[in-house]
This record gives sequence, structure tokens and C-alpha cells, in this order.
Amino acid sequence: MFRKFSVKKLPTVLLITILFVATIASYEAFFEDKFYPGVFIGDSGLAMMTKAQAQQLINRKLNQRVSNKLKFTYQTQTLTLDLATSSAKISERQYIKDAFEPGHTGDLIKRFDDQLRMLLKPIDIKPQVSLDITSQLLAISKAVYKPVKKATITLKNQEMVTTESGLGEELDQNKLTALAVDYLL
Repeated sequence: MFRKFSVKKLPTVLLITILFVATIASYEAFFEDKFYPGVFIGDSGLAMMTKAQAQQLINRKLNQRVSNKLKFTYQTQTLTLDLATSSAKISERQYIKDAFEPGHTGDLIKRFDDQLRMLLKPIDIKPQVSLDITSQLLAISKAVYKPVKKATITLKNQEMVTTESGLGEELDQNKLTALAVDYLL
């Protein structure tokens, strides 16, 4: 019913075990100070980068994108959001630490579990970004604003006069700010 284990196979099994353990140890050593695949901050993949390289990449992308003007069209108007005057800043370096933790903390089983999960479902860290675009949002709001028009019925010279109602329009400042932050990352 059971096969006997052959002593001749012992060196092969031992060699396979040693190679497996060496591969895992090499993998862990290689990624000791690097981000694992599947870690993103915004649209920036950080796989195989050190913390310093990731910080440089995020700062470079932010500085490059903050110099742009976001243009969008509303009806026939072209409206602009100038990010260069927004004083955009990313919150401290906590986001780098948060992005580095998965796959690096816990026991060996938890680390492998995190690493496998990141390969199957990448994680996206969203750092806090502060923008000072209030005055620009107010100007855009004024350009977009259209008050609600209520329907009315009036009597003029024994005649009933009606006016149609109309929808109002206003800028969703929170959504526009969120879109600007997403663009910056």
C-alpha cells in the first residue's frame, strides 16, 4: 500500500528543499529594502524601488503635474484651473511608510500572504494632498452658476400667463478638487 522511501532519493529531496529555502531567502533579502510588486501611489508603480527612489518619483511627478493648467469646457466656455498657483503639497512621508509596510511586517506566513495578495490585487495608497484653489473654485463657480427657475402663473389683463421652470446648475467644488488631487497623483 505504501511505497518505501528509497535512500537513493534522499539527496534529490534534500537538494530540492535546500534550493527552495535558498530561493525564498534570496527573494526576501532582495526585497528587504524595496517595495514589492503590486504597490501603487496614484498611478505610480513602486515595485523594486527603495523608499528614497519612491519619494523622488512621487515628488518629481507632483512637481511636473503641478506646473500644468487643467482646462475643461462648460457649454461654450473654456474654464481653467491653474495648479501652479495652488501650493500643492503631499502630507509628510507617512504615505511612503504606509506603502512599504505590506509584505514587510509580520511573520513569514503573513508576509507571503500579503505579497501574494498584492500580486493578485494591487494596493493603491492615497496620500493626503493639500491644494489652495479656493479663489479659483469661486471664479469657476460664478461662471457655471445658473439659479433654479421656478414656474409661475400670473394673471395679466384677465389672461393667465405661465412661465416654465428650469433647472439650476452649480459647480461641485468637492468633486473638482478631488479630480485635481487625482490628477496630481
